[in-house]
Amino acid sequence: MNKAAATTATLALLLAAPSAFALNVGVGSDSSAGVHVGNRASVNADMNANVTDDNGSSGNNASGTANGHEDASGSADVSANGDADVNIGNTVTVTRGDIEASANANENAQAHAAAPSAVQSQADLSAFAKATVQGDADVNTVEMSDNAVSLGYKARAKLFGFIPVFINAKATVNSDGSTTISYPWYAVFATKDDASLRSDVQTATASSVGTNANASTTLSTSDKARLLEEMHTAMKSNLQATLAAEGSANGSTSTQ
Repeated sequence: MNKAAATTATLALLLAAPSAFALNVGVGSDSSAGVHVGNRASVNADMNANVTDDNGSSGNNASGTANGHEDASGSADVSANGDADVNIGNTVTVTRGDIEASANANENAQAHAAAPSAVQSQADLSAFAKATVQGDADVNTVEMSDNAVSLGYKARAKLFGFIPVFINAKATVNSDGSTTISYPWYAVFATKDDASLRSDVQTATASSVGTNANASTTLSTSDKARLLEEMHTAMKSNLQATLAAEGSANGSTSTQ
């Protein structure tokens, strides 16, 4: 073999040589994952990678384990039971419309009013207000906050001064003892005896509220219940007296 031929053969051998040392790579992996639904979630993963050559000997052996734990807690409770009241903080509002809507949906059992002195919690106060609205069809709304109690009640008025009608009168008694009477906008077309109604409510609640010197006084739950009961009694009596006087006047007119 001449020198050129020998050189060519050597180069061919060298180019083919790397194929004799080719590596086979095998990757094996094991993984596991667990999820616990509650206040703790965990994930575990194990992975192993092995590299071997054609001769079966181990090359590089790599293994890794990853564990992760995360604590997470949180809860959200949503309940709807058809209670006809709005209770936000220390404010309670119960309306006639809410009571009627709940009654139509059979979502409310008849509430029973406890004595004001037995009202010790916000839940008691809501139940007391609801019982007041349910127990008297002439009650339109009850609103109570830390500093005032309002009661909407049916009142007599005369549209254009001579047509007898019923309107809603809203009495508000503040913790400082001040009392206001308000009416719907359309009451401007009617005459009403708000002076008499205010006087009756003030007289009934005088022992339950302070004077102007105690304007910052915060009403307790039992104070609010007591005020509501006194206001209810006063407004109901005022309406009954007004209707009785009206009936007497009509009777006198008819006999003349």
